[in-house]
Amino acid sequence: MSPVSPVNPASASAQGARGPWRAVIVDDQALLVSAFEMLLSSQPDLEVVGTAADGAAALALRSAHGPSAPAHQ
Repeated sequence: MSPVSPVNPASASAQGARGPWRAVIVDDQALLVSAFEMLLSSQPDLEVVGTAADGAAALALRSAHGPSAPAHQ
């Protein structure tokens, strides 16, 4: 089974009126995933809800957390 990493949600003060965009970062390169996670997590209107190493794990996260859009495919 592929590794799946949930990420803590953004703080309430960083959320917009409708809440932040929710994203899952998917790639099999751990360094790339970490870099995107660090970059995207610094944005106040974007919440990284998890990371996955493949499509199956990404679909599991999407079902569990309902992201607005993929951060990387």
